[in-house]
This record gives sequence, C-alpha cells and structure tokens, in this order.
Amino acid sequence: MIQNRTGLIQNGLDPLGRRSRRLVLDTLEFALASVDPEKLVSEYVKRRGERLFVDRETIPLGEHRSIHVMGAGKASGAMAEAVEEILGDRLAGGLVVVPTGQRLPKLRRARSVVASHPTPDENSVKAAKELISLVEGLDERDLLICLISGGGSALLSLPAEPLTIEEKGHVAKSLMNAGATIDELNAVRKHLSQIKGGWLAKHSTAGKILGLVISDVVGDRPDSIASGPISPDPTTFSDAIAILKRYKLWETVPRVAAEILHDGAQGRIPETPKANDPCFRKVRYH
Repeated sequence: MIQNRTGLIQNGLDPLGRRSRRLVLDTLEFALASVDPEKLVSEYVKRRGERLFVDRETIPLGEHRSIHVMGAGKASGAMAEAVEEILGDRLAGGLVVVPTGQRLPKLRRARSVVASHPTPDENSVKAAKELISLVEGLDERDLLICLISGGGSALLSLPAEPLTIEEKGHVAKSLMNAGATIDELNAVRKHLSQIKGGWLAKHSTAGKILGLVISDVVGDRPDSIASGPISPDPTTFSDAIAILKRYKLWETVPRVAAEILHDGAQGRIPETPKANDPCFRKVRYH
C-alpha cells in the first residue's frame, strides 16, 4: 500500500486532478501487487503431501533426505517466507542474504543475514563463504532450493584470490560509470568470482537443485540474473578482457584483476562452468 495515498490524492487541484491521481495510484498499486515476490512463489509453487509442484514440474519430496534453501537478492527474503510456508517441517534449514536496511524476513528454519547493495562489502564475502560451506555439506539425497533475484550479485561476492572485495568493487563501478550493459558487467564480474557464473552449482553436492528466479534483467537471461550462480556461463576470460578494452579500462583496472583475467585467457585458471558441465544436469530452473 502506498504511504500517504489519501494526501497524494487530496493534493489534486480540482476533482479531475484528484480522479487522475487516484487512477495513477491504483495502477501503481496493481503493478506492485502483481510482482509481489511472496505472492508469485505461492502462486507457482504448491505442495500436496510429499509432492511439490513448480509450474508444470512435479518433484517427489520423498526422494530427498532433506531440503535446504539458499537465497540472495532484493526479493529473496519474501520468497523464502513463501517457501517456508509451503514446505513447513520438510525444510531443514538454509541461508538467505538480503540488503542492509531491508526488512528481515520472518523465518523459522532458515537464517537470514544482511550484506551491502549495490556495492558489495565484507558481509557479502562472509555470506558467500557461508553459502558455499552450506552447499558443499549436502549430498546426493538432498534437495537445494535456490531463491535468486536482482541484487544477488552484490549480496554474494567472493572475489577470485588474491583479489580483494574493494578491488573487485572498483572494477564493477568503473564499468557501470563507463556505460557498460548488465551483460557486459556480469561477464567481467563472473570471471573475477568464486560463486557467480555457475560456480555455486559447481560447488554444490546436492542431488538436485531447484532454482526459483525473479528477473530484473531485460530478456530474462538466466546467466545475467544475479550473475547466474547456478547457470552455465556463455562468456569467457577473453570476453571479459575485450569488454574492459572496449571501455578503455584495461589499463586502469587493479593489477591483480588484470592478471587473473590474463591468466584465465591463457588457460592457467579454469574457465567458468559451461553448459556441458555435468553439474548442471541436476539443476532445474524456473
């Protein structure tokens, strides 16, 4: 509900102005309600006994020893509240990362932590490390539900060693200030990360990963939303270098960042996981 709705309407100069204001506010409230994260998850995810229905997919819960949830993004807290309500005591636990200053989700089984957005901080690093520890502790009998939305890139930030969070943030900020697109920005960020660009899926030892994703990216490319932590990365180290050169930043980025990208392009550092990587066989993405 929009705050001070009545006051905004009454400030209209005449009856026609007040009617126009009411129509605008009605439209805005309808639009906001239609993309409410908790409502969207509740509409598309249903549980009947030991079966979970996600859109047109059926997941037999009995096949899984335990179910864990991870979330990162501006909408992930509300998404996690809906998932907890749907799964009840079948949810074993998990971790959800939301922006500092945002209302903490009311969770009983999963934990919520805060990190900085849009500029990542040490809390972003700590959260990413905790999530990797969580997903590496699962096994083939477990189901991991990933709740991903816009903002996840900043909230989960684990720079490739020995890059610091400040140095990685400098690269991202330089690209944004230069006018790089979200796809270009993410191509570089993914190649300076241990969690983006499919690395979270690679780290996970769960038998199945269910991704529930709310997009804030035009075109809805899975690898671009929150930098695609459970999605194959179609870009390469060479692409990242080319993007920095295109915006005349290659000579000014931190030396360690340039060295990582150069070593990757030369094959001395493993590429981000691609579509043929076996880790993605267990990922279902909605």
